[in-house]
Amino acid sequence: MAFSFDQVFAADPANPSNVAQNASILIYAPGDATKTPLTITDPSGAPLANPVTVNANGFASAFAHATLDRVA
Repeated sequence: MAFSFDQVFAADPANPSNVAQNASILIYAPGDATKTPLTITDPSGAPLANPVTVNANGFASAFAHATLDRVA
């Protein structure tokens, strides 16, 4: 069962006004000290690049992972 994630919003949780703009954001498994990029797909199952690129407003597309229900 694939797990779907809403679009990425790359902001500092401690300071939400600090938004990453036009940046690459790495998606990896929680607790993975090596931060190995996960294989992710778009909601229809097509492969996505990881790291993902956020736009000037800090947003990237929604994505899915085949087995994890949480990602970092």
